[in-house]
Amino acid sequence: MPSKRMEEVSWKIQQPDDDGLHLVIVCRANKALLNRWAISWASADVDGEKEGEDMSRLDSKKKYLRPALWLCLAALVACCVWYLTTPVFKGSYISPRHVYRVEYYDVSPIQRLIHYDMKIPSFVRLYRIEPETLMGESDVADLWINGQLYWWLNPPVNAVQIGRDIVFENIPPECVDCSRIPGVVARP
Repeated sequence: MPSKRMEEVSWKIQQPDDDGLHLVIVCRANKALLNRWAISWASADVDGEKEGEDMSRLDSKKKYLRPALWLCLAALVACCVWYLTTPVFKGSYISPRHVYRVEYYDVSPIQRLIHYDMKIPSFVRLYRIEPETLMGESDVADLWINGQLYWWLNPPVNAVQIGRDIVFENIPPECVDCSRIPGVVARP
């Protein structure tokens, strides 16, 4: 048996519970330990008034914390959906007489999963510069070692070709009765 004497002590806690009643603790403990606990509890009561104010502030902040977290989560999901569905602009080229523009796009990550067999799945858009109009958009094609651009804008061909997979046909000529631009070859 331990040599220290255990006594039954009742202790009144100053903090009220939910019903507004004070709790009374009855325990068997070493009186010296109980006195140390009482001193630490008393110092906690002095700080408890400030903690109560802090807790009320914390409760008011909790009210706004959950909607703020849901809003951040919704914004994150929206950004992820936007990233997964948006193609990436890679560059553009303008025709020799500055009438047409070709824009290259890499497909979105979701389309990359669909076209897993292609090394660089891309698509191309052809625009008329003045007025700004979309002339056509190609299907997804692999432009890996296959992206050479050819402007065949003189009659009778009137086509724009990108690699061997993408051809825009029946494109109106850049100008009527124009002389050939030096260095531009006719389509074989």
